[in-house]
Amino acid sequence: MLDAVMQRLWEKRELLAYGSVVDELRLKQRLSPEIKELQGQINDLRLLDDVDLKEVITKKEARLNALLQKCVSDGGSRFTLSDALNALDQPAVWAEMTKTPEQTRRLVSQWVEQIVVADGAVEHVRLRAGEPATYT
Repeated sequence: MLDAVMQRLWEKRELLAYGSVVDELRLKQRLSPEIKELQGQINDLRLLDDVDLKEVITKKEARLNALLQKCVSDGGSRFTLSDALNALDQPAVWAEMTKTPEQTRRLVSQWVEQIVVADGAVEHVRLRAGEPATYT
C-alpha cells in the first residue's frame, strides 16, 4: 500500500511543490484574499473532474502562479515554485523525507486525504490538494 501512495505522491510532485510554497506563504500571512479565492475556485473545479473545464483551470492556475510569484519575489517565501519543483525531482530529497517511519507518516498524513483498499490492493488515492481520486 505504501508503494502505491508514494508513487502517487511522486506523480503529483508539482502539486506538492505548489502546496509547499502556498503553505509557507500562509504561515507568513502573505496570502491575499485574491490568492485564497483563486485557490478555492481551482480546488472546486478540479473536484468536478470535467475535461471541459481544463482550459478554465489552466487560466486560473496561471493567474494564481503569477500572484504567488509576486509574493515570493516580495520576500514572502524562502524558495520559489521552481526551487520546490527542482527539489522534488531529486530522489535524494524523497529518501530524506521518508528516512524514518515517523517522517513517512508525516508526509503521508500531510498530503494524502484518502486511500481506498479493496481485495488487498489500493483502489485509489486522493490527495488533499483538491484533486479527484485516481483509480488504479
